[in-house]
Amino acid sequence: MSMVPPDLKSGVEKLRRALYSRREDIRAPQQEERATLSPSEADAPRSWAPPVTPADEGVATPPPLTTGPVSKSHMSMAKKFLLGSIAFCVVSFGIAALVMLGGVNTISPQNIDIEIVAPSLIDGGKEAIFQFIITNRNQADLELADLILDYPEGTRSATDSTQSLSHDRQLIGTIRSGEQIKRTASALIYGQEGVTQTLRATLEYNIAGSNAVFQKQAEITFTVGSSPVSITVTSPTEATTGGQFTMEVMVRSNATTPVENVVLQGQYPFGFTVASTNPQADAGGTFWQLGTLQPGASKTLQVTGTIEAQDGDEKVFRFLAGSNADQTDTQIKVPFLIMPQTITVRQPFITGTIAVEGQSGKIISADAGKLLQGTVAWKNNLSEPISNVELILSFTGPALDKDGVSASSGF
Repeated sequence: MSMVPPDLKSGVEKLRRALYSRREDIRAPQQEERATLSPSEADAPRSWAPPVTPADEGVATPPPLTTGPVSKSHMSMAKKFLLGSIAFCVVSFGIAALVMLGGVNTISPQNIDIEIVAPSLIDGGKEAIFQFIITNRNQADLELADLILDYPEGTRSATDSTQSLSHDRQLIGTIRSGEQIKRTASALIYGQEGVTQTLRATLEYNIAGSNAVFQKQAEITFTVGSSPVSITVTSPTEATTGGQFTMEVMVRSNATTPVENVVLQGQYPFGFTVASTNPQADAGGTFWQLGTLQPGASKTLQVTGTIEAQDGDEKVFRFLAGSNADQTDTQIKVPFLIMPQTITVRQPFITGTIAVEGQSGKIISADAGKLLQGTVAWKNNLSEPISNVELILSFTGPALDKDGVSASSGF
């Protein structure tokens, strides 16, 4: 049983009949009449054209291009961006013009040139002259400028060879913008022959309105030519193992000025034993202090010793000349020259050994008053036989009884 109210049912039934009816004149239920929409006035302008004032009446103007409404906030941001861009360009062009026209004094070490003119080969112990050309390409002056020179170790003053010279400072003063100045320096260069040395030049300067000290550096290299001294070694080309021999070493000055604090050091091979030196050497017979050598002067020394090695070994002796102002130091501070000398070691064609009571060596012990028995053994080291060999045995010492000496196969 339906619970739909009669009035709602009758309305729905009428609508259903109207929808499914084949009649064309059936009209839809009358719709509710709605209010008509009317345009409202807007405050925003409808074009980019400026407002017309009473003074502009009667003047023909082209129709504005309407692109729709534009907000005042967007208009303001666009104007600000455009004005900011124009201002930035104007400031940038102004700064560039000031720099190009010299309105701003900027100083850069890249605009300072230091050229060093020096020979590529400098003989040791002789005066060398260096020239320095400094150019200021900055737009401002360099104030309180000094030229500092750092010489290699062993350099001495050209005016006084007894004075060592490691640093030198030359006062320059002000170097104007675009100015070029020249300075010269001289020194006595010492060093080992053939070794490359370096000279460094540093320009220190200030700029106006600043207390900071700025620097610009340059350097040049050169090779040491002939040494201020020469070494000549005289020795036998061959030495017998265990045998004593003498080497003579002469040191001569090649410099045009006195060479101060000359020293000589010997470097000996393994197996060599120093017996004596003349004059007496320090540090185990390896170091001599020769003092001052005048131009052309020389000093000679001798080294005597023995060497132990195998037959055919080549032993190299080295003698190094240099200088050292410290009289207590047994090392060479500034080397001048090193001279090698090679000696070939040979075995003697005959070798022998002595044994007493079965003991061999430089020192043995024996009981007093006892008859001692000794033997002498010898060997031919040559590949050929040896004829008419004579061996001589010598006895010395206060404890020896010469009447008790006898030889079974000798006299």
